Amino acid sequence: KDCTLYVPERVYSDEVGTNQVYEEMWTGNDMWETQVWGHDIDNWCSKCLIIFITQDKLPEGSTIAQIIVATDATQLSQFRGDKSAHPVYLSIGNIAKGVRRKPSSRAFLLLGYLPTCKFENLPDKSRSAAQWRLFHHCMRQMLKPLIQAGKEGVNILCSDGYTRWVFAILWSYIADYPEQCLVTCTKSNRCPICLVQPIDLGSFKKSRWRTGEHTQ
Repeated sequence: KDCTLYVPERVYSDEVGTNQVYEEMWTGNDMWETQVWGHDIDNWCSKCLIIFITQDKLPEGSTIAQIIVATDATQLSQFRGDKSAHPVYLSIGNIAKGVRRKPSSRAFLLLGYLPTCKFENLPDKSRSAAQWRLFHHCMRQMLKPLIQAGKEGVNILCSDGYTRWVFAILWSYIADYPEQCLVTCTKSNRCPICLVQPIDLGSFKKSRWRTGEHTQ
């Protein structure tokens, strides 16, 4: 409970407030553009100036759970059947990153396992598409409760003993490059973020961002 924050912060490295610092997820612009709190509070610490600000998108008195999802296909064995697993982990950005990234803190929870079917009964050209569709179907079912929790909020008992009206919003997705392509429906030789051509990868060429409409 000592490492969890429920309000957005603006952090500056100077007292004048000209050099903004982004170090935790709650110091990012996205959270304070979404979060609602009733009053401005100035809070001083030894290294920086922290200012809590008012917001206008969520109902007053509510807070945000910055949901972090992580997936990674894991090879379990190489000598006994070539077994593999595809775990899905979940955490929240409200926990300080120094604590969240320590395995001993158990700040990431195992949400579930995705099936690792090889679809050997299908033709070679159809297997990849079947695996992709299975992944997206399972993730859709697994994260379905977040839709209502993100739109209407839910009452959650927090680690400090208080019950809060929490809007759980999918904020970040942690994945390596193959997983990023799988999540974004992108070919393995393409950029999962923009529409730059494979031959121009790494050339700093300007390109349009990918959009959900374009992906569909």
